[in-house]
Amino acid sequence: DLSNDVKYIQKNFSDITQAAIKHVFGISATANIISTNEYESLVKTHTSFNFANSNLNKNFLFEDYIEADFNKEIIALGKKILNQNKVSFNPLFIYSSSGMGKTHFLNALGNELVTKGKHVCYVNPEQFIKKVTQYLITSDQEKLAEIVEYYKNFDFLLFDDIQQFGSKAATLNVLFNIINSNIENQKQIIIASDKNPELLGGFEDRFITRFQGGITQDIAQPSLNDLMKIFEAILIKHDIDPKDWETEAIKFIIRNHSSSIRTLEGAINKIEWNKQKNIQNIKYTYNVVSQMFSTISKENTNITPDKIIEIIAK
Repeated sequence: DLSNDVKYIQKNFSDITQAAIKHVFGISATANIISTNEYESLVKTHTSFNFANSNLNKNFLFEDYIEADFNKEIIALGKKILNQNKVSFNPLFIYSSSGMGKTHFLNALGNELVTKGKHVCYVNPEQFIKKVTQYLITSDQEKLAEIVEYYKNFDFLLFDDIQQFGSKAATLNVLFNIINSNIENQKQIIIASDKNPELLGGFEDRFITRFQGGITQDIAQPSLNDLMKIFEAILIKHDIDPKDWETEAIKFIIRNHSSSIRTLEGAINKIEWNKQKNIQNIKYTYNVVSQMFSTISKENTNITPDKIIEIIAK
């Protein structure tokens, strides 16, 4: 009788079990003895799909995603996906250098899809690789199969920084099964990378052809006009009036923080901090702003058409 066995173990081994838990984990806890069937039922309950927890960052929204010429194509594709009744291109592969808004775009799109009742999962490469590696080490094929089955339950899968999977052969096999299965089942795949599919290192040809089977779209480097538009939008977000800015001061910030939108935001964070320290309203002239960034002993020497024209004109 199983119930008698459980009672016997609890009566005679309870102290030993608690001492073992204390020794191994360093905590005091009471152990409950359960049968194998009860354990399997418990595991199934705790590993059931939780579509509300789709790993999306709720702070990334389209209302904060600034549209300009450099990213208008990717925004148009996002709107197409939001309004589509069936999957028309799969996957959507977007790429750009770091800091151009790929992660923001993925999460904003995902959050919008959730409001439409869709099941969405944002796949963080580091977390995915860590999880899969645990099962690869123990050769747990059943668990690996469960991972593939798990991702089949989502309507949309958003893969960020796909380049991080390069050269991880065993993990790539699991990833390919997920992507392949979901595409065949008309589930939308959206992939972000720091480079064009053809330039990805450590990926077999089957991946490249899959990636190129949908639509590949880059996010171009923003022009001076794009950066000025983004800069003014971020200023307003930080409750700083763009009208208080001299044009030369704006250009100074952009020239020295134009490597990515992220670095531009970092510069504005510093400006906001200086604003908080000043009680009186200030006008952001070239001299005032350059003093805020006095650690920049020499302006960034990145050569741009705008920079050439400005220097020659002077």
